[in-house]
Amino acid sequence: MRPRSPGLPRSRPRHVGIDRAYRYKTNASAARDAIIDALTAPGTMSADAVRDLTTVALGQTAYLWQISHPTPTLAELYTRYPRWRHFA
Repeated sequence: MRPRSPGLPRSRPRHVGIDRAYRYKTNASAARDAIIDALTAPGTMSADAVRDLTTVALGQTAYLWQISHPTPTLAELYTRYPRWRHFA
């Protein structure tokens, strides 16, 4: 199995120092909090509902990113078998 680039993790950071991971998590948490604040401000959704919504949205985004950026093997498969290309 070929190692992944440490700059482009697919599911979790690898070979990333604690300081960089801390900065990322701090910034990501601040961005998530800003989204939750913006969506709860009108008063139509509770903070819990917005947290659930953002969790689902982020999960779908990660899934769509994965399938829209296939590995070289899957890209070749989609070239050979175009009927599966719609996945990417």
